[in-house]
Amino acid sequence: MEKACILFVDDEKHNLTAFKSAFRRNYEVFLANSAEEGLKILQENPIKVIITDQRMPDMTGVELLEKIIPTHPDAIRMILTGFSDVEAIINAINTGQVYRYITKPWDKNELKITIDNALEAYHLREENKALIQNLKAANEGLEEKVQKRTQEIEQYLEVVKKQWDGIQASISYAQRIQTAILPLEETLRNALPEYFIFYRPRDIVSGDFYWFTEIDQKQFLVVADCTGHGVSGAFMTMLGTQALANIIIQNKIHSPDQILSELDDTLQTMLQSKSTLLRDGMDIVLCVIDKQQKVLRFAGAVNPLVVIQHNEMQVLKSSRYSINGHRREGQVINFTTHTVDLTVDTMFYLFSDGLQDQFGGEKKRKFSSKRLRNLLLENHQKPITTQNRLLAQALDEWQGEFDQIDDMVLIGVRIKL
Repeated sequence: MEKACILFVDDEKHNLTAFKSAFRRNYEVFLANSAEEGLKILQENPIKVIITDQRMPDMTGVELLEKIIPTHPDAIRMILTGFSDVEAIINAINTGQVYRYITKPWDKNELKITIDNALEAYHLREENKALIQNLKAANEGLEEKVQKRTQEIEQYLEVVKKQWDGIQASISYAQRIQTAILPLEETLRNALPEYFIFYRPRDIVSGDFYWFTEIDQKQFLVVADCTGHGVSGAFMTMLGTQALANIIIQNKIHSPDQILSELDDTLQTMLQSKSTLLRDGMDIVLCVIDKQQKVLRFAGAVNPLVVIQHNEMQVLKSSRYSINGHRREGQVINFTTHTVDLTVDTMFYLFSDGLQDQFGGEKKRKFSSKRLRNLLLENHQKPITTQNRLLAQALDEWQGEFDQIDDMVLIGVRIKL
């Protein structure tokens, strides 16, 4: 089977060498150390996927991807970026028609999955084009008596296509953001054999997010609820996940209370909220599973952590202040780390406030924290998939005909000896 042609553009030689070494067996890899060299390769080869670094001396990655749209509209475009390139990524999505952005340093397995998904999208697009061309060829032989009807059908299809393109554009934009934020299911499944995620955005994109990474026998799991919904909430989730990656992975800060303090300072700096009224905040639950010491460390802002051991529930409280939330001028927010022994069978839950705040029931009241905790305690010994199903069922029955008022996310994790 012929290998797909992939173009990788980066002005640093060691990055080009690393990419070629990682993927030469899977794809026909073309390398370019500048945007101009990349343009030349595109003219001479049937490139299907283009991956470019954002920061290059003569032309940025966004500028390169925008430039090739007229000549290579079908090529799938992806961009590599660092923590400080948030504005560039927004421009890439809006002007460069980027399929996906990839944060540095990239992981070989995750990047391969992303490239394979991009190639699948490319081939589906080509198949659709071929089907349309075949349909047009078949219609050329129709007699005059059906030509008028054919024209009416084509006009109708054009209207449908425009509507479909509009819907697809919105879904694709939302999907790019959410795909970039949320961890891969395969990553979570390998790290946490017994877990479930109940994730229900109020809109197409969500202000709630979850995040995961593993470093040196420590697993970092986060559930966060950002101010706002839809696009504004999704933008905050992008800032939040990038800040967490910078703090935990790059700066190697691994204590939960210190992570949240650094996250609070980072968002204040990024949003300039110390000197303005901009207080886009974040309620967060952060857990660190130390596999070597067999303990769970937790710190949070507003939202608690629920832990069940020996059929008894413990609710670990968080700081009452949100990350980047309202506080008195000059006030310093201190976060506290709680430690849970994991040498006994443990079930713990991280969640946003969207579940307990949902209105419903006969008296049109909130689902409530008490009802949610009782439900978790009642079902905590059941299989993970059963817990997820019963949670969704209880919320659906409670909500009834009421509109969903907030984004919802809950993660349950079982640790067994």
